[in-house]
Amino acid sequence: MRIFLKEYSPESANQSKITSQFSTSFHPSNLGKDCYLVGLISISTETEIDAVSASRFIWNAISDQAHQTGIIDVNSVKDLVEEAVLKLKELVKNHDKTENFKISFDFSICSVSDGKIVFAQAGDHKLFVRRGGTLIDISKTLKENNVIGGSAALNESDIIVIASARSSLEDALKTGVNGDSADEFVLGIDASASHLANGEGVLLISQSVNFDEIIKTNRVEIDEETANVTSEKEEVTYTEKDSELPVSERIGLTETVTKPLIDLPSYEETKSTGVLTQEPSQDAVEISQESAIPQTALKGSIKSIKETVAKIILVLAPLNNLLGRVIKKLSPLIKSFSAKLKIYLEKLRLKLWSFVNATFGRKIWFKRVKAKISQSRISSPSLKGIRLGEYRASALRNKRFATLGAAVVVVIAVLMGIRATQNLKATKELAKEFNDFYSSTD
Repeated sequence: MRIFLKEYSPESANQSKITSQFSTSFHPSNLGKDCYLVGLISISTETEIDAVSASRFIWNAISDQAHQTGIIDVNSVKDLVEEAVLKLKELVKNHDKTENFKISFDFSICSVSDGKIVFAQAGDHKLFVRRGGTLIDISKTLKENNVIGGSAALNESDIIVIASARSSLEDALKTGVNGDSADEFVLGIDASASHLANGEGVLLISQSVNFDEIIKTNRVEIDEETANVTSEKEEVTYTEKDSELPVSERIGLTETVTKPLIDLPSYEETKSTGVLTQEPSQDAVEISQESAIPQTALKGSIKSIKETVAKIILVLAPLNNLLGRVIKKLSPLIKSFSAKLKIYLEKLRLKLWSFVNATFGRKIWFKRVKAKISQSRISSPSLKGIRLGEYRASALRNKRFATLGAAVVVVIAVLMGIRATQNLKATKELAKEFNDFYSSTD
């Protein structure tokens, strides 16, 4: 198998605050197939410790342990996170000048194989999985269940996103303003990556989405549009001599642009289609004489249509170019404003709900309405089959308990039916014996 990776992290001379991605591939014995181990490490330190060297030291230790154990599951990935924390403590302890040190460490690691992802986190990284236009917040689910790792089924078209805690893209990711399709999503992140501050980073992972190819194709299209705009800006000269030339030659338009609005078939074309014959009948000649448009008038109307279309295109070309540039300039601002507006509205909604709950929370009618709303509320999207730690999510556990309870009820019902059948049979035999005894006494 193969995976596609795309990292966004600004280059900086400051070596005390960095976010770096690392990856390695190996063949764990328990899976029996190749998998990729991918990690994102964020280190911010106020000591003389080099954050770049520290992150590489930590990843090398993790990679060595993964290859030594040769097993990838939830527990082993959680052990790798604990190993990373221990290596960081060891590095700080062995440093000479760490009496008054302050160091921040965020770490995310995931194992990607065909149809499965195993993940674990330490710190405040954000882990998302984009599936079918929906962005699922895995890190939030981990924190709500007070665990650091889990696993889930993975589709080939899914996109895994790991973002640093203070990433400028986090708000955009949460609001989902980066488009409905995978291409729009990737291009939205690529366009917003320029706003990343020093020490921030975003990592994209997928089994089938080629991020570099999408970005390259988009840039080629932009270059072609720019070239077309430049060619349209070329100065057009006009002289009296040129007035004798056709309109298309004077203004330099191509044949496709000056094509008339209505294509009238020529005589040779109609001859091949069988609509007209080389020697039309007398009736056809009479009909054509009554309804035919004079050829000179037809040519004049076509020429006037060509000239009108050419003039309209020539006049609107600068306006079209200007409008395209304005839309291109305003698009990032509109997206950023939309994201901030959604966040503001969400905060306003929470404050309003808190006020309403504090004001009417003790009212009986309010409790009834709130209970009715909670019963009809649609659950938030989640990954099917997600495991949190060594346990499944509570919804899946409840489902299994319900299935087990239903099976027990069915078994009890079958046993009671068998018992009732046996009792009925015994009653019939007793009645038969009584009838035989009664008949013999008569």
